[in-house]
Amino acid sequence: TPTVTAIPPTPVPPREVKVKFQGSIDAMGTDSWTVDGRPVRLTAETRIDGRQHAGIGAGVTVVAVRAEDGSLSAVEITVQPRSQPSAQPFEFQGLIEQIGAGQWVVGGHVLLVGPDTRIENQPVQGMLAEVKALRRGDGTLLAVHILVHVPSERIQFEGQIQSMTADYWVVDEIGVRLNAETQVSGQPAINAVVEVDGLLLPDGAVLARSIVVQAPTGRLESSTDPVLVAARESLSSTDAAAPTLGKAETTW
Repeated sequence: TPTVTAIPPTPVPPREVKVKFQGSIDAMGTDSWTVDGRPVRLTAETRIDGRQHAGIGAGVTVVAVRAEDGSLSAVEITVQPRSQPSAQPFEFQGLIEQIGAGQWVVGGHVLLVGPDTRIENQPVQGMLAEVKALRRGDGTLLAVHILVHVPSERIQFEGQIQSMTADYWVVDEIGVRLNAETQVSGQPAINAVVEVDGLLLPDGAVLARSIVVQAPTGRLESSTDPVLVAARESLSSTDAAAPTLGKAETTW
């Protein structure tokens, strides 16, 4: 009687199961990412579109192969570009502390000043300015409109030059700012006596319109004019010669 040998069935290879899902990146490693709590293995064949946008919290679409043990191997990952937060209006006022190329400091705020920034009146350090700006997503402030308040209180005095720089003198303990419009007559020098005609700035300094050098020596008695006394006290105060101004922050 012939013997019948049973031939075992050929095993069926496991079927490849592909899955597709969306989520946010929770963690990133060199060979695996975690997306919405699901570990996803990265292989040499994994294609990642938009890798430059990848980061914790970034949204992704994942196409992966699920093994019998439930593990996922990514075939393709598409990273969605992150939306940039819109700039928020920011408005305040303060003293102009610094004026630089493309950057000012006003009331303690660093401002980016570009070609599209509208500036009213000639700015001088120490003047009061009203600022309308945009606070961008990275926290920087881009100035849109700067209104410089030009002082109107005129002041005249004379005294000896105690120190000098290109744009700032100290005369009889009073800070004197010079700009392109300041007219200087005579040869200024330390201890020279000068007549100053200018405008009183909010920070206590004087914006000189004209300076006339009278004599190189000879000490004058300090003026007892209350405005000048206040200017001297402002210069010598430990608050860097600037009164405290309230800062108003509003949206518009």
